[in-house]
Amino acid sequence: MPIPFDLHRRIPLVRRPFFQRDQALRERDRAYGDLAEAERAHQEVLQQVRADQQEAVRQREQAMRDREQAMRDREQAMRDRDEAIAERERLLETDPWRKRVLPPEKERILAAALPQALASMGYFDASYFSTDAGQEVIESEVQSRLFWFRRRYVRWLASVISLDGARILEIGAGTGNATIPLAEKGALVDAVDVNQACVEVARLRAELHGLEGRVQAHCANAAEIAARFGKTAYDMVVYFAALEHMTYQERLTTLEAAWGMLRAGALLCIADTPNRLWYFDNHTSFANFFHWLPDEMAMDYAAKVDREGFNTAFRSRDAASPEKLARWGRGVSYHEFELAIGPLDGLCVSGEWEYRRAKDANWAAAWRNTLEGQFNAVLRAAAPNIPVEFLDPELALCLRKP
Repeated sequence: MPIPFDLHRRIPLVRRPFFQRDQALRERDRAYGDLAEAERAHQEVLQQVRADQQEAVRQREQAMRDREQAMRDREQAMRDRDEAIAERERLLETDPWRKRVLPPEKERILAAALPQALASMGYFDASYFSTDAGQEVIESEVQSRLFWFRRRYVRWLASVISLDGARILEIGAGTGNATIPLAEKGALVDAVDVNQACVEVARLRAELHGLEGRVQAHCANAAEIAARFGKTAYDMVVYFAALEHMTYQERLTTLEAAWGMLRAGALLCIADTPNRLWYFDNHTSFANFFHWLPDEMAMDYAAKVDREGFNTAFRSRDAASPEKLARWGRGVSYHEFELAIGPLDGLCVSGEWEYRRAKDANWAAAWRNTLEGQFNAVLRAAAPNIPVEFLDPELALCLRKP
């Protein structure tokens, strides 16, 4: 049988439907693959959404736990605060050192008398004490300073000498902030100040405290003490925050007189007095190295410090300016003592800073690592022959008359 001449054309025509079917199957398979891939992607998205939802739930639950813990912490803090308030109130009732020093009606009487006396000292006029800053000064005079002398200095002095019945001459007593704590311990105090208005307030303060029988306030210059009080045998002569407000010559005169009138075994005590050797002046200028400046430079530099009142005090200068600077306060050091009373070897029997360091070892260890402690160590290394009581930030020490 002969082969049709167009057979080669007929074969593709026969196979074309199969090719189309195969093509359709391949396209279907690709579509199935795409669908499966889409399904996998969809499942991954669902899994991620579920994971995110679960994480959000965990975070919400953690936030709720944190909030509940914060509420518990706040409630505990409130309980702690209430306990602290109750403890403070208990201490106010049981600890005489924490109580207000006077009843309110007596505080008002003292506060009314203070502005005129403080203004008479020449630092501020009477109107200043009606300002907020002036009222802080009044509060300090009524409460804070007396509390501070009670808590710190009188406790230290009581460790050196029995104050009950002791005869004490206090030089530069001012309005009696330190006088009252001494009398409260049983001391008989002659309180001396050059300012008559301050002397009157010191007398009033003693009356308000019911201590007028133990306190005698006198108006006298510190240089006059030998003539005025030299016949009395005192157990202690004290200068609380006083020497720094005297001129150089007044310091030498009063220290020599005080030392000369003391009997053997009696004490010369200094406290709350800035140390000229110290790098920072926390008394007058509130500036670094101000103690080290000579008076002329100190008056020039006063305009550059931040302390209000002091930075304008020497805009105009006259012959009285050096004394004015002294009244504001200048540091004191061992030099005045050596010049006034002689060698200091063996005379220092106690220092308030040494007393505190011995009483509180933890505080002492921490203080040694501060800038103050490190500077104190430098002074001790530089001046090993100077009694250590003269190398602290302030002079607070007792010398015993041999």
